[in-house]
Amino acid sequence: MPTIPRALAKALLVLSAAMTAWPVLAAGYPDHPLRIIVPFAPGGASDQTARYMAQKLTERLGQSVIVENRTGASGAIGAAYVARSAPDGYTMMLVDTSFSMVTAIGTKTPYDPLKDFTHLRLIVTTPAVVAVNPKSAMHTLKDLLDAARAHPGKVSYGSGGVGSPLHLAGALLAEKSGTTMLHVPYKGAAPAVMDTISGQVQLSIPALPAALPYLQSGQLRALAVTSAHRAPLLPQVPTVAEAGVAGYDAVSWFGLTMPANVPAPIQQKLRTELDAILAQADTQAFFARQGAEVDTAGRPFPAFIAGEIGKWTDIAKKADIQP
Repeated sequence: MPTIPRALAKALLVLSAAMTAWPVLAAGYPDHPLRIIVPFAPGGASDQTARYMAQKLTERLGQSVIVENRTGASGAIGAAYVARSAPDGYTMMLVDTSFSMVTAIGTKTPYDPLKDFTHLRLIVTTPAVVAVNPKSAMHTLKDLLDAARAHPGKVSYGSGGVGSPLHLAGALLAEKSGTTMLHVPYKGAAPAVMDTISGQVQLSIPALPAALPYLQSGQLRALAVTSAHRAPLLPQVPTVAEAGVAGYDAVSWFGLTMPANVPAPIQQKLRTELDAILAQADTQAFFARQGAEVDTAGRPFPAFIAGEIGKWTDIAKKADIQP
């Protein structure tokens, strides 16, 4: 009768023990505090989102969920830390749009954005706004694009830096509309918005939460929103696609991820809790006030991120955007 080689038998024994232990592990999980790593500075949209979700998870899990900021390299330092963390279910990270864009522009990172993480759940998506100075002669997106066609490379747009969401949103607009615009990078999105207000650049494309106070005060004029459908907070503002640029869709997003190889029962427990949190009316109202839309559909997050990386990689190549 054939015998199983000793090495294979040992491996099967270890695998069997692990599979047996997983339900036990999940049953007692969590038994001590968890962390959400935010790879950006305190106070921003990523930090605010993480702290809200930490509070909600604390209530549901019965254990403290602590937010820890680990900043630098457009989020890559925090991501590398999480990728190296133990896959025990106690370390999460708040990921956002820049997670896919860092890879898209060819930045070398010590991790693979798909293989080295357990991508748990998309939380919210947020449109950006194509915005100009209210004194500008551009009253519609058509006005803007006509000016860009009449004066190639003269219409300027500000961004938060090379490869930032504002930069790639502008590059996508230029590519989809067949225009050439001048990219002006700043050290952060806020200076780009302020120079749009002062007229130093013709436009910028900030996320709706960042643009909203200036739109409400009349310091910025919205020409279009970048999502596939109109923003509830700006129902009178058309989408870029409605304004004539077919196929344009660019949103900011936030989600939660963990190191690769987190046991399946723990993944399922966390996804179940996140589904419940995002279904709550107060959660949806909290994000709606910021112009964000909760992902109630529960789209598969790994596939979503892969799609974002693919889209922005294509745009970065066409626009020759490099780190």
